[in-house]
Amino acid sequence: MPTTRRFEWGMMRKRGIERRKSPRISARLSVKLSDEGFDLTTETRNLSRSGLYCRVDRHLPFMSKLSILLMVPVHERTETVIHPIRFQATVVRSESQIMDNGKETHFAALYFDRLRRSDRQKIEDYIRRNLASSSLSPPR
Repeated sequence: MPTTRRFEWGMMRKRGIERRKSPRISARLSVKLSDEGFDLTTETRNLSRSGLYCRVDRHLPFMSKLSILLMVPVHERTETVIHPIRFQATVVRSESQIMDNGKETHFAALYFDRLRRSDRQKIEDYIRRNLASSSLSPPR
């Protein structure tokens, strides 16, 4: 079983009670995170209208600002089109774990900062469409 080595907590949580204001779904969407010193591409683990959780290849400092490119499937008439959404996000949780194989892996929770209303609507529509068919992630 993985063990947590480093953990930074930025979200309010009280005795296991979920305090998020919006639902989140398990979702595997392509996402690119970038900063002055790096660009990395990964997948989301879960998604809500206000943030995402993903596995990353490095520790991301708490409260650091990142540029995000999130690829969201959008239904347009009779087909689904991948819509790129660009915005700024803040790291609100960062953790590192030592896996069973002894390798270190990292996870980060990102809060969406500067997100256009139309792009937030695309994310909400995606969540709404997938909420019934996707399992909700347990509170972390």
